[in-house]
Amino acid sequence: MFLQHDTISILGEPPVHKRVLWVSGDRTLLAVLDVGEPGNWPEVLDLREASELVRSGAWAVALGERPWHPTDSEMPREHADKRDEDFAVIRDMVENHVPEIFHKMRRSKLVGEAAGLHGRSLPTVKKHLLRYFHGGMAKGALVPLWGRCGAPGAEREVREDSPKRGRPAAPGHPAGINITEEHRRLFVQATSLTYARNRKASLSDAYRICMRLYFMEEAEDGRGRPSHVPLAAYAESGLPRFEQFSYWVQKGVDMTAATRRRMTPRVYEMRNRALLGTSTAETWGPCTRFQIDATVLDVYVRSRKDRNQLIGRPTLYVVIDVFSRLIAGIYVGLESPSWVAAMMALANAAAPKAEFCKGFGIDIEEHEWPARHVPAIVLGDRGEIESAKIDNVLATFNIAVENAAAYRADWKGVVERRF
Repeated sequence: MFLQHDTISILGEPPVHKRVLWVSGDRTLLAVLDVGEPGNWPEVLDLREASELVRSGAWAVALGERPWHPTDSEMPREHADKRDEDFAVIRDMVENHVPEIFHKMRRSKLVGEAAGLHGRSLPTVKKHLLRYFHGGMAKGALVPLWGRCGAPGAEREVREDSPKRGRPAAPGHPAGINITEEHRRLFVQATSLTYARNRKASLSDAYRICMRLYFMEEAEDGRGRPSHVPLAAYAESGLPRFEQFSYWVQKGVDMTAATRRRMTPRVYEMRNRALLGTSTAETWGPCTRFQIDATVLDVYVRSRKDRNQLIGRPTLYVVIDVFSRLIAGIYVGLESPSWVAAMMALANAAAPKAEFCKGFGIDIEEHEWPARHVPAIVLGDRGEIESAKIDNVLATFNIAVENAAAYRADWKGVVERRF
């Protein structure tokens, strides 16, 4: 009826769950462990009495599973070495003294002998034995849980006279200091005076000003010129490092709010805002959305009649399909960005490209540039696309026209980056 690793549920309020650790070979004794608390020790029961409780309905037995423990190939070598070292302390007890280790008095004697033999303290041996029992009486239960060490997210109190925390200083450099609550207050205050108010100041500038204001004093060098030297309290240990300053400033100062104050709203929205989506997410397939933009090329065009005569710099219009990033249409002209030039680019986007290239002496197949369609949406600037003549396009081709806000080139970055 009972097998190792089975779970026994003792009905009640609240119910108690026990795990079967061991069953004697003659089927007379049963060792179980209350899994509710990690400090519980096993107890030995009479198997016949336990069977009667199950038949009466007071206990319920469920098929259990062997606890999982990582193998040697699934963990670092030092973890396996530590497991083997701890298991060697209790090996004799768990291999040669069963069921004695399930009885309190006999177990205490065995624990004392193991502690003296291996030079370990009694609490250490008991801890290893408890982990062995609660881990299903398997060697893998003693794998070190180093990943659970520490207190992630919790700040520890520190004093200036405490041992130096963190990475040791390089040879020849001051040992450094621990950052206390007073130091953090000075860091935040200096940052509020400089970095958060001055657009041109960097975090390094805030650090240097903080050191001069609160950690250094004025003195004269050998030539009589003014300079700054550390205060007497920091002459031997050294000043706080920039890494310490930066770490605590970013924990104590709302850097997002500080960055907003350093920039105009337009610049912040374009350069530092959170990116919550992509241009492709606004499309459902090819030709869903086209982006159009123009730029004046960095070339000068000469006259055919008089090559010494410059006639201006041409304007290039590009139309790009957002979904596929395919250049759907282009237009080059001498006029400034305008509604007429934009319409020429959109007309080219809807024209067959094989015929378009043939006019310039270039032969291509239709599949090499498969762009001859009208989009569902066109996104452009607040210039030519905002023209009143756009109503004709809406009525004729059923195209939705959108305009980016002023000075917000990032709204149509797919076409902007092509330039």
